[in-house]
Amino acid sequence: MRPTRIALLVAAPVLVSCALIQLKPRLFRAQTGNNSSNPCCGGEGLREVDFPYYNLSNGFESTLLLVSDAPKSIDFTLAMKSRQGQVLTTSKTIQSNEKLAIDLAPLVTQLGGDPAGDFAEGSVAIYFVGTIMPIAGQMSIRNPTLSLVHESMMVEHDPGRSDIPAVLNSLWWGLGGGRVANVMVSNTSVSAQSARVYLDFQGRRHELKAPLTFIPYETKVLDITQLLTSLRVEAA
Repeated sequence: MRPTRIALLVAAPVLVSCALIQLKPRLFRAQTGNNSSNPCCGGEGLREVDFPYYNLSNGFESTLLLVSDAPKSIDFTLAMKSRQGQVLTTSKTIQSNEKLAIDLAPLVTQLGGDPAGDFAEGSVAIYFVGTIMPIAGQMSIRNPTLSLVHESMMVEHDPGRSDIPAVLNSLWWGLGGGRVANVMVSNTSVSAQSARVYLDFQGRRHELKAPLTFIPYETKVLDITQLLTSLRVEAA
């Protein structure tokens, strides 16, 4: 069966990680307390790293995995953003050459959120002052019961030097027979955003009538079967 493509065209620069899709953020200065601008050429400055999606619902577990190659410890702010744009923040430190694993469910509970409710899904960002990429990592999303593991890669927020395109593409295949396909889209900016959605199948591009609209920090989960149904097309 030939793979079919979904393309998302947005009005602003975007972030993408694997099959997860994310709108381009602005700097989240309120969480860092630092007013320095983000330098374009790798010097010391305010940095933001985004992880487009996590999932704590329906038996899924999510762990943020970070590693530092900096010669000294780095203090950072971790921000968890719910599907509806609520934000929980906490301050943490990663030591030089440390590998740090952060289990998100107990962290949400510790910060006063509900991992089975508002914060069951969303995105994560970390903010720190330093040079380019002293902290790297990924989000590990797994469901032991279903034997599923997904990795959501990080994307560095890098205004002035990003080559991320304005059109994002994702593939799905094998719908039907109990299988589903979802695309997760997160707005990590402090302002509202919008995006147009196109489904490419049977050699043609089909535009959904209504654009996606996002409030600040909102995450949307798009069900491909539902999108096809809205075009009066059977997923099978």
